[in-house]
Parts: sequence; C-alpha cells; structure tokens
Amino acid sequence: MRHLLLLLLLPAAGCSAGDSMTETLNPGPNEILIGGQLSFTPAHLTVTVGTTVHWINSGPFDHTVTSGLSSKVADSPGEEFDRGLGSGKSFDFTFDSVGDHPYFCRPHERMDMKGVVTVVPADVPDAGN
Repeated sequence: MRHLLLLLLLPAAGCSAGDSMTETLNPGPNEILIGGQLSFTPAHLTVTVGTTVHWINSGPFDHTVTSGLSSKVADSPGEEFDRGLGSGKSFDFTFDSVGDHPYFCRPHERMDMKGVVTVVPADVPDAGN
C-alpha cells in the first residue's frame, strides 16, 4: 500500500517540478510583456514622444490594454486606447503626447493589473551648433 501511495504522488510531484510561481520576462525596447502572471512587464515604461509601444500577450489568459486609471467613468477608461489581447496576440500604440499614460486590464483590474507609460519630450538639438 505504501508503494502504491508513492507511485500516485510521484507523477504529481514531477508535474509541478517544472512549474514556477515566478517567471522571467525579458521585454525588448519599447515592449511590454504579459506572461502567465497577472502583470505587465515592465509596469512602468518611459519613452520619448512619437514612440510606438508594443504589448505582447504570451500568457494563457485573455487581457485588455485599456487607457485610464480604472474602469470608473470618471477615469475616462478607453479614451485613448482599449484593445482586447487574447493569448498570443499583440497591440501597438504610438504615444504623441507628453505625460503619464496609465492603463489597466479590464478583467484583472481588481487584481491590480495596471501599468503606466511615461512620455517625455524628444531631445531638441542645440540650435547654437
């Protein structure tokens, strides 16, 4: 009986050995990745005005990339962008205005799945040169 119990437990232990509660995502320049965790990586990205940011959902869950602080009407959700992002899908948006551009995932908003893109002015070459 003891051997049977061990045999039953071994496959379960073997399956979970490769699973990890943490994952390492390595976004490229101007990329925001969504993996198996309910988060955007990086959660805060700084770019220059006119930059196109590329969100990639490589995780198993459907998400949205929705502009605004929250889904509350007062926060103007989706005013700038609101894109559903199924597993394996991507979304691009070009930021043409300087400032902070918060965004969130509608289905996972209560789990604090939020991010911000900070847009700064492009360097202006010195007019004296």
